Amino acid sequence: MSQTPVEKDYFLADIRTELRGFLDQAGHAQAVFISSLDGHLIYDISPEQLDVDQLTAMASAMIGLADSLAFSLAKGQLRDVITRTEEATFIATRIGNTEDALVFGIIAGPQANLGMLLSLANSYAEKILNILEHI
Repeated sequence: MSQTPVEKDYFLADIRTELRGFLDQAGHAQAVFISSLDGHLIYDISPEQLDVDQLTAMASAMIGLADSLAFSLAKGQLRDVITRTEEATFIATRIGNTEDALVFGIIAGPQANLGMLLSLANSYAEKILNILEHI
């Protein structure tokens, strides 16, 4: 069943609400995005100077490599990929566990609490998955 433009607008409004909720709750988070596993941007809230299209492509590659590593180790399915630098933290969390899963990407400052970010990321990934399942 295809969606009407109005239904798609509600879907994006719900996603936007959840992403804004995440940014409001997660101290020091600077940007968030949702993309497909193959790197296509679906929605983002980010500063203009951030090249989100490039970031989603790199996040997709990171998830793919980490998925392969997790499979090779036979230690279960990949949940998160974390990259930390002196000036930023990047987290890519899976939304869903199927082949059409999505990526929830988060960019935060170095002072962000990693445990809190991961907990919130997983919570909001579930909320977003719930929205997607009701489309």
